[in-house]
Amino acid sequence: MRSKLIKLVSIAAVMILAISLSACGKKEEKVKEPIDGAGEGYEFVAKSRSISDVIGTEGYVEKAIAKNGKLYVVHNTGGAQKLHVIDLETLADDPIELDFKSILPENEGNLSEGEPANEEPAESDTSADETPATDTEATTGDVSEGEADGTLTIVQEEGTGDLLDGDMGDTYMYEEAGDGGADVDDLFINDDGSILFLLATYTETGRSYNVCKRDSNGSLSLVYSADGLVKEGEYVSRAYLKEDGGIYLTKESSILSVDKDGKKEGEIEVGNWIQTIFTDKEGNCYVTFWSQAESGIVCKKADFAQNTLSDGLKIAANNGRTYQTGEDTYVVAGSDAVTEYNIKTDEKKKLWDWINLDLFNVDTESFMVNDDGSYSFIAANYDDEATTYDYVTVSKEKIDPANAKIELVYGCSYLDWNVRTKISAFNKSQDKYRIRVKQYIDYDGGYDQNSYTEQYARFKADLAAGNVFDLVSVDSTDAIALKLAQKGAFLDLSDFYKETINRSDYFENILDIFQVNGKDYFALSHVSLLAMIGNGEIFKGKTTITPQELVELRKQYSDIPFLTSGTKENALYTMVVYSLNTFVDYEKGTCDFCNQNFYDLLNFADTFPKEINNENYDMYGMMANGDIILSELYLYDLSSLRMYRQIMGDDAVIVGPPNDKGIRVQVIPNSMYAISAKTTEKEGCFEFLKFYMEDQSNKMYSSSGIPVRKQAFYDMIEDEITPDTYTDENGNVVEEDTSYTIGTDYGMIDVGIPTQAEADILEGLMNEAKDTIRLDEKFTEIFMEEVQPFIEGQKTAEETATVLQSRVKIYLSENE
Repeated sequence: MRSKLIKLVSIAAVMILAISLSACGKKEEKVKEPIDGAGEGYEFVAKSRSISDVIGTEGYVEKAIAKNGKLYVVHNTGGAQKLHVIDLETLADDPIELDFKSILPENEGNLSEGEPANEEPAESDTSADETPATDTEATTGDVSEGEADGTLTIVQEEGTGDLLDGDMGDTYMYEEAGDGGADVDDLFINDDGSILFLLATYTETGRSYNVCKRDSNGSLSLVYSADGLVKEGEYVSRAYLKEDGGIYLTKESSILSVDKDGKKEGEIEVGNWIQTIFTDKEGNCYVTFWSQAESGIVCKKADFAQNTLSDGLKIAANNGRTYQTGEDTYVVAGSDAVTEYNIKTDEKKKLWDWINLDLFNVDTESFMVNDDGSYSFIAANYDDEATTYDYVTVSKEKIDPANAKIELVYGCSYLDWNVRTKISAFNKSQDKYRIRVKQYIDYDGGYDQNSYTEQYARFKADLAAGNVFDLVSVDSTDAIALKLAQKGAFLDLSDFYKETINRSDYFENILDIFQVNGKDYFALSHVSLLAMIGNGEIFKGKTTITPQELVELRKQYSDIPFLTSGTKENALYTMVVYSLNTFVDYEKGTCDFCNQNFYDLLNFADTFPKEINNENYDMYGMMANGDIILSELYLYDLSSLRMYRQIMGDDAVIVGPPNDKGIRVQVIPNSMYAISAKTTEKEGCFEFLKFYMEDQSNKMYSSSGIPVRKQAFYDMIEDEITPDTYTDENGNVVEEDTSYTIGTDYGMIDVGIPTQAEADILEGLMNEAKDTIRLDEKFTEIFMEEVQPFIEGQKTAEETATVLQSRVKIYLSENE
């Protein structure tokens, strides 16, 4: 059974991601625009070669650089570091053991060479911004003149390091030095074959950095030691080795520069988490970070002589590696795509999405643009057995019509990881069809709320027009999917369920939930279940609870927190959203808020405080202690049910949201797909949907959700209730402990392996499900506006309901 992952998902975050309705377009012919930037008649083609046969599948890659036809890989196995020097033509290896102990200073505080770089930051350090941004780990390496010869760098995904192109490298800090006496944070290959290493060592007062050199004859020497750069307790996110042997260090919100002699040049306070740094061909250093003042990602030029930032480039590199390819052009290799910027014309062109090359786990720090116009980098492959690495080159080639596959355009706002793996697997399994992805939300660059809204609006418009995609991902909780199906934008999947897959192999009651006028327009493979879980003694024998009963219970237990939501606003929003289908019927375009049930929910929410102190809010402890007697329940696998039952007790009762219609459990599809009614490739679309719905080989239940296909569901159950085992050194089969504990103010809660009883409960909930939640952004906006006066005590429940009824009714009628 796989290791369990605690994944607490906010239902509000799941449902607020919605798009407003647009009228269907009137174009009759489907328009397929180019998906990538190769140009008409051309495509980007990736070719991979494995290097794991050379370096092995144990351990991990800390760094790698390709230069002059060789790939230099720093590999760590069991604490021992080895430098593999691999001929990229023959894959012959000339490994070098790395041991720096003999040349490192015995006392990092006493420098044997160079000036100690221990000056304090100058008083003139300038803060560019003050509001911290979200912590990310994406960075870029340096680019300098003459490096388009194949030099590249590698990043180890599992917190071990990164790859670079020899100029600058990305790094993650380690707890302990390796057997060689230090961690290799970066390296650079000189034209004469000598190698510079940037090493980190740790002391009681902080961290020291040493630059060492290995001559072409194999001898090691210390270039300099730099002490005092990082004080005890300071966090260094990345360390970069300059081409001349200097260093760049990025701390939480500042960047520090050290010259080739180990002397500190300056430190600039950015005031925010640094996303990337890179250099242009002239050696100028640029820093990208989120600017609250400018409401977006900015790229500023660093001046270490003055410790200031000045206007930089119009490049919104949120993550990845930035590489200057021409006087005015820069290429950014991000986590989703590779994009070209022209800073003179202010043009931005996507070259390709990684998914359209069937690539995953790309080390974007290793990305290089080569002299011949090709691109190269390292990619990792993960499975249950081992991690392997490939050296990949991408080039632009003419499309051969004789060998071209039929393209199916897949449109989505954002491509989640599980669908990404399915698309790649489908493409590799097919001789006839190929999925091409058109993704709208750009998380790589320029991402802010405004750009998100604009990108989502473009997706919405194309979705409504129906002339762009063959297949489309629709927001499962958004009313737009329902309206578009009613207007004929999607293909009726009745033939698909009759001819391609067997509908009875699935929980048909769940498929029925998403029918429109008795027809199947949507395909789904995994879902999450939404309900509430209550104290076993108080809710014994109940499966549902009415708003009136909820109000009466609150009167009985007015002296305890009662609900996990905590505040008036949260309690009201949660209860109304969970019960929304009892007030709004999107299929009929009607609503009814002027009733006692809605008044009761408003009055129930009014019993909670306006604000609470979240600093010491021990939610799980209060649930276990009986102070919280009712909680939202979001189930994405069997282990999530186990967790809630261990917290609230085995006698905890699952009840529906407050309603008088007998609804106990609702379904939220983790992803949902439709076929455009205007597609000319129905059979190809059917092939993909069949593959998508039936392929369960990866068994990624925790992230995918609960399978709707019955056999996959039972496989998940068996996997979760069966303990992991391993064979010890004596040949005995030993059961592995995969349980975990949750710490609370009331003690530790042990969460063990799910039981068959819990499996039976989950299966019962799957069979019982008969409803979903539909929501859209405009309704959320209207609702939150109109309940604020009630929360502030300025309106009664009846007055609030009357205004809400009027506004929602108008909105629904306008979007019929």
